[in-house]
Formats: sequence, structure tokens, C-alpha cells
Amino acid sequence: GHNNRPVMIWDEMNDSLLSSSTTQIWTILAVINWQGAAVFPDYNGIVSRYEASDDVSLIATVGGTLLRATNGSVFINGVNTLEFSPMINYKIACKVITLSNSGRILIGNETAGFPTARAWNGNMAEVIIANVAWSAAQRQAAEAAANTYWSVY
Repeated sequence: GHNNRPVMIWDEMNDSLLSSSTTQIWTILAVINWQGAAVFPDYNGIVSRYEASDDVSLIATVGGTLLRATNGSVFINGVNTLEFSPMINYKIACKVITLSNSGRILIGNETAGFPTARAWNGNMAEVIIANVAWSAAQRQAAEAAANTYWSVY
């Protein structure tokens, strides 16, 4: 757990959650850490659209310590950055998406078929998925509330 609270543990195997209905994803907020290798081995998925992750996702970038910013802005601990290191430390990652398509939501992997190489390896303390694009004030309020609860930074 983190901050004496339970978290979901993802072991980069076949762990994932898939929604049964479709929706549009406009904002993703996740309290997470990475417990795998020193760099992300693949496009390891936190939240993505099952049908195609390229347009609507919060995923890692292959071979580094960055998250991907395709089609939106990424904020880590309230700062507009893609840098996720040190990977073991919990972070509040938020992505506000600029163009969304409907689809089923996949948590803990990057794409359909649940490839092990693209699974998340770490903990997820909280995940919020909104079907509206948050304003800066809404994002900051949600980040502050998550930080108050989880004591991330």
C-alpha cells in the first residue's frame, strides 16, 4: 500500500481491467508508480482505449522514463512534463486529451490482446477517468485533492 492505504498491484503479466461499454475519454488522472526495469521496456499502459491506444491514452514511452503526450498534455505532480523518474516514487499523472474517440477503457495495459510486454508493472492507488476535458482549475483541484489523500508530493 501507500500512505497506509491499499493499492492495486500490477505485475506486468496479464493484469488488466476492461470496461464492457464504450465512452469517450477526455481526462485521465492516476496515482501510480513503476516497479519494473530502470526504463519502460515498451508502451506500458496505465489507461488506454482498447480499440486503439494511439489517440486516447496515458502510457509510457519505449526505452526511457517518459510518458507519451500524443494528443494531449501530461502533468506529473502538477507540472507539465513527461518525465516519470524516479520511477519507484508515487506520482500523480494527469492527461487532458485534445481529441477523443469512443471506445472501451483498458486499465493496466496499452492495447487489445493484452500483450505482456505492454502491461503496467507497478501500483495504482487511484484512477479517475472523465468524459470531459478538465480546465486547468479543475485539473489542479483534482491533483490537490489526490495529493492531500495520498501524500505524493
